[in-house]
Amino acid sequence: MIDDTPIESCGEGSGTEVDFIPDKKIFKNYKFRLEYVERMVKNYVYLNPGLVINLNGNKFSSKNGLKDLLEDQTNSEDLRYPIIHLVGNDIEVALTHSKSQYSEQYYSFVNGQHTTQGGTHHSAFREAIVKTVRDHFGKNYDASDIRKSIIAAVSIKVMEPIFESQTKTIRKWIKGIVKEALIEWEQEVEYLGRTGYKWENNQWVPTETQPLRLDEIQE
Repeated sequence: MIDDTPIESCGEGSGTEVDFIPDKKIFKNYKFRLEYVERMVKNYVYLNPGLVINLNGNKFSSKNGLKDLLEDQTNSEDLRYPIIHLVGNDIEVALTHSKSQYSEQYYSFVNGQHTTQGGTHHSAFREAIVKTVRDHFGKNYDASDIRKSIIAAVSIKVMEPIFESQTKTIRKWIKGIVKEALIEWEQEVEYLGRTGYKWENNQWVPTETQPLRLDEIQE
């Protein structure tokens, strides 16, 4: 039995405190692999932006969800372009390409769980990237060329996931959101290019011949 203790103010926001003390009768010769626990905690905060988890005095939080995940897992100087990030109803995607690595790297989640073995959402995501690029350019590029060096993350939330009967719906859903994300990104890049910016040293910077602003013309 655990004795009930009076509720005391901790001076922080609302939340839940959990103390896990293994029962030595059940867990014999146990030890904690803190790096594994921290990895799980980081995934939870990536999937729940705004959530703060305090683990053994260390606070973990995320403002930008899966975009933060990719930023933490990559070297910003190694990215070919800014991370594309889109959040929809029950779905979130983030992707970019590396300058140095040649393999594909994915982080996929369903209902908050890291699906290390992939799944329908994972394969649909990979297919959607290829289809969107092919449709946009009107060319039948090889799938491996499109996905080479990709670093991406996808998270979906599905009620009562029975993937055998939901495969078509999930594929259509993910393909639609990926297409939307890539189109929005392309429009943003075109706009920045037209308004006198270029991608350099992992950031958008003004070009030497930046267009005049309306207020400058009026002056």
